Amino acid sequence: MTSKKTTTISSQREKLNLRRKLRYGSESNSEMNAEMKVAVQSQLPHEKEETIVDALRTYFLSKRKHCKRVMKGKQEEFRKKQARRQRKLQKLSRRRGILNTSTSIAEVEKKIYKDVLTSNFMSSEESDSDRENSCSEDSDADLNISRKTKSLKVRPLPWRSSRVSTFFKKLDDKHQRRLARMGGGSVHKRSMGAPSLRKVPQGSPRWAISSGDEDEM
Repeated sequence: MTSKKTTTISSQREKLNLRRKLRYGSESNSEMNAEMKVAVQSQLPHEKEETIVDALRTYFLSKRKHCKRVMKGKQEEFRKKQARRQRKLQKLSRRRGILNTSTSIAEVEKKIYKDVLTSNFMSSEESDSDRENSCSEDSDADLNISRKTKSLKVRPLPWRSSRVSTFFKKLDDKHQRRLARMGGGSVHKRSMGAPSLRKVPQGSPRWAISSGDEDEM
């Protein structure tokens, strides 16, 4: 019993020491902080010191959160959530880019569909490695996706109207044709997966919601 209690106290002390080291104001980091400020100011002489300090504080905060997830065994789950969110944001960015640069889509039509070019209207995509956590597909985070992922399951939004889905497919087809002209191709193979569990976004245009789901708005 005494040995177990001693081990627990020792573990708590190690965690406390680690948290202290992962803080901008920690004495053990003062030298590194000073070196980082000098390095940044040498490259960006007009950058304000408070901006650099804010960046350093953010860095240490990120490191603390990372260590906390590792200690609780949640880092892998976090990575998968990050990847799903990043795929959704990349899809949104791609579709916005196609809409803004297209010359075959009328300006009036562009203005209408910009209302639904938001992350809420983007379907999630899951790789083989993160489907085990499919119920939490939409948690927020940020991470670059591994290019090794070859197959993705698209989780359709049941409440999204066919009008919106058809227009998004139109944008995706334009993107694929553009890639083909440039000698590229689709990086991932996509197939349809289980419907998403996400709810209808509040304040959505009625024409963007399928009939029968409008009451959930």
